[in-house]
Amino acid sequence: MHRYSNCEIKFALNRLKNFQQKLSYEELVIDLDGYIERLPISITTFPEIPLFNETQPRNKKLLYRARPNEKIDLLKSTLALPFNTLEEISLNLKIELIKRGRLNKANQSIFYCSNSVMGACFEAISKGFFMDKAHYSMGLTVGIWKMVEPLELASLYYSTSGLDFFQKNDMQLYSKKLDYRNAVREKAMGRIQHDLKANADELDLNMFLLDFFSDELGRIDIENENDYKLSNYYAEHVFERVPQGEIDGIFYPSIPMAFQGDNIALHPRALKKLQFVSAMNVWAVYHEETRNLQIIPLKQNIPADTNGLFHWS
Repeated sequence: MHRYSNCEIKFALNRLKNFQQKLSYEELVIDLDGYIERLPISITTFPEIPLFNETQPRNKKLLYRARPNEKIDLLKSTLALPFNTLEEISLNLKIELIKRGRLNKANQSIFYCSNSVMGACFEAISKGFFMDKAHYSMGLTVGIWKMVEPLELASLYYSTSGLDFFQKNDMQLYSKKLDYRNAVREKAMGRIQHDLKANADELDLNMFLLDFFSDELGRIDIENENDYKLSNYYAEHVFERVPQGEIDGIFYPSIPMAFQGDNIALHPRALKKLQFVSAMNVWAVYHEETRNLQIIPLKQNIPADTNGLFHWS
């Protein structure tokens, strides 16, 4: 492999960022592999999942996943009905229907979840985009899972371009997030220096790569699925190439929640570390003027029976 200078690598990656819409994913991987010998990946063991700003007591081992209700039965309700089986709200097994997402390639099933009900509902009504592309009200089936083993997660910090965009609405809050982002970045830098015994040149390149892929994962200006190719490349390294061994998933900030919450993208192999708790049926309403999401519980604490069925009535 030809060794490029840091300047050449930075120039090439920034150029590829502007061309990812035109290249196939396979072409992009070939080009990136030619410049990147190894991606720096910061791995943390999570016995529970934190929130940036803990405001009230909660079970930190719970994860939430929401799916828009689909079935209409006018004899029962004018609203779409919640899903009837655990399988329907769990990992999507119909891989031929799966489009490219922020951290999954086309036809690849990843278990996306959040560390709060609010986060899961934000993701569902927005389909992972920024809220200007969201539906403003819909019924959702929310599944709740509990961690029964710690999760090994790769973490990326807040995108600086995203923080610059969001802080226009709340300078004080996002200045704290910028401080947090910088602290996490400093910790990652220390790990790289310790684990890789990196010299100044290697450290400079590794921090550029962390910044680059953090910004890609935190992109707001997503037009279509082709804008996810670079974040897919990072996920491919985490899930398929990482030399440290198997990683359960990726911990990253929620774009629809304007970095007010976090998401976890879990590889299917990690689901053995989760235990299903219950489901709930909610009506979610997004108020554009206040940028708040109102969640109205319709049915709660519905377990799955031994056949994986929900009994809503």
